[in-house]
Amino acid sequence: MRTLVLFNNKGGVGKTTLAYHLSHMFARLGHRTLAVDLDPQANLTSAFFDEDRLEEIWEDGKESILASIQPRLSGTGDIAPAKVIEAADNLFVLPGDLGMSRFEDKLSQSWPGGFQNDENALRDTTSFYRIVQGAGAETGASIAVIDVGPNLGAINRAALLAGRASGADVDEVLVDITPHTLSVGALDRAIGSLDADEGDLATVPVIPRGTAVPVERSETVQTVVQGQKEAHLPIAQGEAARLGDCARLGTVLITDIPRSPAGSPVDVTFRLDLSGVLHVTAVHRPSGRATEVTIADGPARLTHRRRARARKALAEPRRAPEPEAPPRGAGPGETERLLARALCERAARALAAPEGVSADARERVARLTRDLERGLAEGVLDDLAAAARREALADALLDL
Repeated sequence: MRTLVLFNNKGGVGKTTLAYHLSHMFARLGHRTLAVDLDPQANLTSAFFDEDRLEEIWEDGKESILASIQPRLSGTGDIAPAKVIEAADNLFVLPGDLGMSRFEDKLSQSWPGGFQNDENALRDTTSFYRIVQGAGAETGASIAVIDVGPNLGAINRAALLAGRASGADVDEVLVDITPHTLSVGALDRAIGSLDADEGDLATVPVIPRGTAVPVERSETVQTVVQGQKEAHLPIAQGEAARLGDCARLGTVLITDIPRSPAGSPVDVTFRLDLSGVLHVTAVHRPSGRATEVTIADGPARLTHRRRARARKALAEPRRAPEPEAPPRGAGPGETERLLARALCERAARALAAPEGVSADARERVARLTRDLERGLAEGVLDDLAAAARREALADALLDL
C-alpha cells in the first residue's frame, strides 16, 4: 500500500481540502483508497460525514481511531483493530477524534525510549503506522491518504516517522517547489542601448522553476556605466527570456551609489520561504550600499507585453469574432468533472439529513445541484462555467 501524508506547519493552506479531494479522485479512478485522519481537530472526518453521523462516531469513541489507541493510553495492552467506515465506492475512512490529543504526552515520553530499544516505547511510537497498515489490509486499499495537524508535535512525528522506525522503506517525500522561475531583469549585449524598454530586458534566473522551498539563491549582475548612481533591478516570474513576457513582481532600487567603474558587481539574493513570501536583497559590492524588498502577493496579473497587446486590441474599432461554442456533449475536463460530481454527492448527503435549516436554503442547494448535474449530463459546460456553478453550490452548502 502506498502512503501519502499531507503535512504543512502552517494552518489554513488547504491541506485537509486537498486530502479530501485526492481521496475521492483516487477512488473514482478505481484505486481502493483509505483516508486517515490523524489530526486531533478531525477536520478531514468532518468533511466526509454530516453532523448526525459525526455524533455517532464520536459519542463513545468506538468508531474512531481513539478506540484503536485506547489500550496504549490506558496501559492495558497493544493497539486494537481499527474501525473503518466505507464512505463511497472504493473509499474508506479511518475517522479522527478530538480525544487523540491525549496521546500526545505519551508519545513524547516514549520517543527517547525508542532509541534505547525499549519495546514498550516502540509500540507507542509505531501505533499509528501499525493501525494504518492493519486498516489497509482489512479494506484491500492500495493507497492511504493521511491528513495530519499543522504543527511539529509528537503525533505528527509518529505519523511521519513511524513507518521508517518499523523498517519500512520511504520511497518518496513530497515537498513544496517553486511553480515558476524567479528572475531579475538586466541589460544584455543583444539590446545594447540604455534607452531600451524595460520589457526588452533579459531575465537572469535566480531561483529556477521546480526548486524545493524554502530556498535562498544569489546571482551577480553589473552596473552598466561609469559613475552610475542607481541600480534599478526589476523582479519577475516566468520562463521567458525577456522581462516583458514574464509577470512582474516588483522592483529593487539601490540609490546613492558612490562613484565606481562600469561593471561593478551587484549581488542579488532571493529568499523564498514556505509561506510563498519572496525576500529580495541587492548589494552594490564595492560600496556596500544595499536595499531589500519583500514580495508577499502572487502576480495574478497580465505580463507587460500581454497588457500592452490587450490595450491595443481595445483601441481597435473592429470587434473581435465571437468564440465558437464548445461542441454539445464535450463538457468540462476530467478534473473539473470529478470535482463537480464529488460536490453534488456531498450536497445530496446534506439534503438527505433531517431538516434543521430554512426551507429556502434547502431549496437553493437543491436547485443549484440540479443545475450542475444537468450541465454535466448535457455537456454544455466548459471548465470555467462548471467551476462557477460548483462554487455557487459550495457557497450555498455553507447555509446547511
